[in-house]
Amino acid sequence: MASMLESAAPAVPSLALPTQPTTDAVDAAFQRAAAERHARATPVRGAAVLRFTTLSNDAPRRGFVIGDHGTVGRGAQNHIQVASDATLCETNHGTFRCQDNVLVLEPGNGVVAVRCSTGESVDYPLRTGCEFGCGSSIFAVSRDAPLALYCREGPLQGRTLDVREALMIGRAQSCDACVEDRELSRQHCKVQKRGGVYYLVDLGSTNGTYVRRVGPYAGPHRLRIGDKVLLGRTGLELCRFDVGVCSLKGARRTMEDRTTIVHDLRCSNLPQALRPVYYAAVYDGHGGDACAQFLKDELHGYVRRSLDAQSDWSNAETTINAALRDACLQCDAAFLATNPANRAGSTACILLVFGQSIMSCANVGDSRCCLATASGCAQLSEDQTPARADEAQRIRDAGGFVIHKRVMGELAVSRAFGDAELKRPVHELVRPNEPAPAEAGPRMVLAEPEVTHRAVEGDFALIACDGLYDVFSSDEAVDVVRKGLVENAGDPVRAAAGVCSAAVDDRGSRDNVTAVVVALRAAAPEGIS
Repeated sequence: MASMLESAAPAVPSLALPTQPTTDAVDAAFQRAAAERHARATPVRGAAVLRFTTLSNDAPRRGFVIGDHGTVGRGAQNHIQVASDATLCETNHGTFRCQDNVLVLEPGNGVVAVRCSTGESVDYPLRTGCEFGCGSSIFAVSRDAPLALYCREGPLQGRTLDVREALMIGRAQSCDACVEDRELSRQHCKVQKRGGVYYLVDLGSTNGTYVRRVGPYAGPHRLRIGDKVLLGRTGLELCRFDVGVCSLKGARRTMEDRTTIVHDLRCSNLPQALRPVYYAAVYDGHGGDACAQFLKDELHGYVRRSLDAQSDWSNAETTINAALRDACLQCDAAFLATNPANRAGSTACILLVFGQSIMSCANVGDSRCCLATASGCAQLSEDQTPARADEAQRIRDAGGFVIHKRVMGELAVSRAFGDAELKRPVHELVRPNEPAPAEAGPRMVLAEPEVTHRAVEGDFALIACDGLYDVFSSDEAVDVVRKGLVENAGDPVRAAAGVCSAAVDDRGSRDNVTAVVVALRAAAPEGIS
């Protein structure tokens, strides 16, 4: 990402444009937004995990721990040294500090910025003195009513954009401000007027829209898990856990695996003790990647909404079971409805960590989640295949059969998302010319998950597809990851890459191989160069 933040930027020129006094509505919007951002800050409960978002994959490591505080800069005297970023100050461009169990970002000798959320947000109202960056451009608010944006840096440098009701910025010709910048999305962000107040809204851009901590937003910023910040060209994200993800195509012609990591689902209706909610999942597609991609994009949203829809938390595990069942079935129905002719399917193995109290695993299919404990390996999920006696009996009870360890001689898993053909009523498959029974009866292949729970413990969790577990037992896979963490200073990225490479190169796995390693203990070093 090109520089959006410079420590010594030119002042906004004096423009011969009339200004109007700040209205009560704008004052109230700023106070309300500040109070909401303050309240949303996430307790880090110990060391905070930060991960680089702008480093290449061959960087020494991507995640590290901040204890009480840590400065960022180019020089070796900083806790976080990024010598390659010429836009950083030599010393203390900015500081991360833990205050009252919340991580705070403080500007130092340079300018820092915070990525604004996507969607119709009211997090960041605008007034004179506010600045934001998108792509290689920096815009400063030079007039309040009607709003005017002066471009300080970027392709439109020196130009002033007047905003009446709304102004969209992006690469597309249809945007109000079309900017020829490859780092911008086609429709990147917009300034929207609502209730007499102008707000900055990101439109789901790839590289983000960043509010600079200057002017009305000067001073410290309390972070919540999932927040992304920018210092110079260096991007960092506050994470719940350090995590490594690796996917190898192996001998297959295409990659059908997908993964999703959400450090905080940001559920709003859960008891405080169950927040934040961490979500990590592996989806192993078959018959194409359409279903796995749908799950990657959508399933965590169904889980968040289903958890928030629950009202009775007197028995948390029972409530979580119901929420995950509803989420999986609703997501499966949505995929089948939007892709009725698509024969693709997918497994899903999901790890959720609720606050500091409950770790839950929801599994559909034969991907697997294992927990590395002090005593060895604990398997959190059980493969759902026709080779399991109870699953084979369920299939037969539904009117189907198992041959060659496959449902109807076709599908190697007994539960899956998608697979529309095998979710049709059995009589349509085996007796298509006979009248349909009064009741459709149970389905052979289900998207209903099996859910397990345990206390939050262990060194790390390993979630992987059957391409890994076809050639490694659970104990063997955990041992390989554990050795990789020891050899790479606790780096889960390299540990995940190591176990996937071992599956393909050493054990000869013929399938796609995907592994997610979630470091449950803060084993990353304090500070990094």
